Order: sequence, then C-alpha cells, then structure tokens
Amino acid sequence: MFYRSLLAMALCILLIGCAATIRDKSQVQYVKEGFVPASLETGGLALLPVLAEEAQETYRRPFADFLNKSIQSLKPELKFRTWQETMSALNERGLAEKYQRAISTYRETAILDRNLLRKMGDALGVRYLLFVRLGELQRSSETITNPIHSIIFGRTTVKTARLNSFAQIWDCSIGDVVLEAQGAAVTSKISELQKEKGREEYSRVAAEGLARKLLLSSGYIEIEQKSPSEAVKAFYMAANEGKYSEAEKYLSSEALKAMKNKSEPPSSGVKGTLDRITRNGNIGRIEILDEKIRGTEAKVDFIIHFKDGKTKKESEPLIKENGVWKITIG
Repeated sequence: MFYRSLLAMALCILLIGCAATIRDKSQVQYVKEGFVPASLETGGLALLPVLAEEAQETYRRPFADFLNKSIQSLKPELKFRTWQETMSALNERGLAEKYQRAISTYRETAILDRNLLRKMGDALGVRYLLFVRLGELQRSSETITNPIHSIIFGRTTVKTARLNSFAQIWDCSIGDVVLEAQGAAVTSKISELQKEKGREEYSRVAAEGLARKLLLSSGYIEIEQKSPSEAVKAFYMAANEGKYSEAEKYLSSEALKAMKNKSEPPSSGVKGTLDRITRNGNIGRIEILDEKIRGTEAKVDFIIHFKDGKTKKESEPLIKENGVWKITIG
C-alpha cells in the first residue's frame, strides 16, 4: 500500500506537476514576405514602451524589463535600444506626444503613420520598432487529458491563469508591419501570483517566450512548415474565427490582390469575401479528402462541415511563395 501511494505521488508530480509550471504558448502569426531574423541585425531594433491596461501595471514594468534582457541575451550582436532608451530619445526629439496620438489612431484604424515612423527611426538610429501590448490576465479551468493520468486518477481539472501579449515589428522605411506574434504564458500556480516574486517569474517566462519567437528563425518556421492541407485548414478556421489578417497570410499575392480589389456586393473586400465563405463563422470543421503535390503546385480536396449540419465539397489550388504553401486563384 505504501509503495502504491508512493507511485501515485510520483505520477502525480510527473503528470500534474507539469501543469504547475509556467508554460510558454507564444507563436508567430504573420511574417511579411522577404523579412527574416537577419533583417533585424542589419537594420537594428528599438523596443517601444510596452502598453497595458491599468489593471496590468503590476506586470507591465517587469515584463518590459525582462523583454529588454531577453532580446539582449538572445541577440547580443543586435543593435538594440531598450524601451527606456527609446522613450528618452523620443522625448528629446519632441516625438513622444505625436507617438501617443499615432498609437490611439492605430488602435482605431490599424493605419500606421509612415512619416512619423521614419522620424522615429531616424531619432533612434534603427530601421525596426517593436510594438508590444500586454493583455489582461485571464483565469480559467483546464482538464488534464493525459491517458495514463486518467486511468489512475480519473479526470482532473486545474485552475489556470494566462498572461497574453500582442507584438508587432514595424519597418520604419516602408511604414508597415513585417511581423506579428501572439505571446502567452500559462500557469496553475495562481497563488504565487499574489507574491511579487511570483509575478516577476511569470513576467520573465512570458517575456522570454515572446522574445524567442520574435528573434529566432525557429519561430518563423512554424508558418513555413505547414503542408498544403494544413494551410487550407488554417486559412478556413482563421477566417471562421474572424482573424482576417491571419487568414490573409495563407493567400498568394495574386489571390489576396484579387480579394482586396473585389468591390461587388455582397462579398466585397477581404472581410466580406471571407465572411461569405465561412457563412459568417458557421464552419465546424474541415475534412481533408485528398492532397496532391507537384513541384511548387498543389491541390487539396476537402469537405466543409458547417455547424448547422450542412456540408460542402470544395477544392483549392495552392502554390509555393517564398517556401510557404498558399491558396491561389484556380
């Protein structure tokens, strides 16, 4: 009986304990064609002051400081300006207030002020700016589905906390977004977040995870490694969830241009077209039937299963653009 209890305790530590650690779930969501990690080493990078809601101020400062350290540690050869140096330079050049107004406009319209970005790049002596916004701390419950754990202990539900962040790298020379990433750190040690040391450790893991995705090529490869079938699934489900910018990255330049130029109702523009394809977010799942690849071209046959029980058989042609499978015009 003693040994059985000891075994159960060991398995509990192994299976449940892993849920008690802080897990990084950051991922790159968009990379502009031609942008690679080496681009940062050539142009230099400045971290803009991290934004956050008022309730997140206890995480904003340590998160921003750890982001400074993580970037410097991962890329010591990179010409990098910390958020403190960035803020100081913008104040010296009289650009701080203009930047604050531009951020407010950007959050409402998603339009970057190209002239201001050029001035900021000149003031900081870099080509790229890193914009980061810290999201709210989300609390939820998570069920452990590990089969061994389920056999021994049954279903176990643990409460978790998730710290989200959103990041973009802006190119000052063209005034556009060249990379977008979603950061996330999940922990079940919720009680530790009541302590300053616990919050600092949580902020450190969140910052380091995001920095790795932004600066290392392995983060970008996540997009490139999708097969034609995976690209089709990712496109339809992103569109289904209203993540239009994410869905766009799975479209060829020709297909995206055609979609943006479409002006006839009822499916004008990217949003209108995608909403029509997904029947306003009514897709339940995508069932792949067949995938054929020939060189840099591919064709995927699949069935769209809608939430109302209806189905539709479809086929999408794909091509490789810069090593990435993208849906094109047939």
